Amino acid sequence: MKWMFAIRKALHLLLPRSKISYRFIWLGCIVVSVPIVLAASMYYQYSMKKLTDQFREDSKASVAQLKDRMEGAFMAVEYESLQLAANPVLRNALTAPGFESDYITQQQILDFLSVHKNSSDLVEEIIWYAASSDLVLTNAYGSVKLDGFPQKEA
Repeated sequence: MKWMFAIRKALHLLLPRSKISYRFIWLGCIVVSVPIVLAASMYYQYSMKKLTDQFREDSKASVAQLKDRMEGAFMAVEYESLQLAANPVLRNALTAPGFESDYITQQQILDFLSVHKNSSDLVEEIIWYAASSDLVLTNAYGSVKLDGFPQKEA
């Protein structure tokens, strides 16, 4: 606190003690600081607007790039599902009588599903269901009746 009194004392010695001189000093301070504050706030607003626009454009570009990648991934999954649907072994097994006891065909289907599952990073599991025999084939569980299938509710 002593340093404040020292500064005040020095200012009183340097500056005249009339009220008009104090008013001029304050007016000078205000005249100098108001334009600086206005210019700084205008520059801040301009900079924030530019940054906001730049972030918005960058985000739009990122979303467009993500959209293109996702479309490519969905097209790959759709192509794989079309290959699965076009397989004659899978198509014939849907209507074949006695499919639940045809273990050779079931193994062929499981091998085919495993090959397609392992060929894509996006596919975690392929589940094939034959409604006529109430049988579920999956690369994780093999051949299971629908009643005993763990993911029946999903």
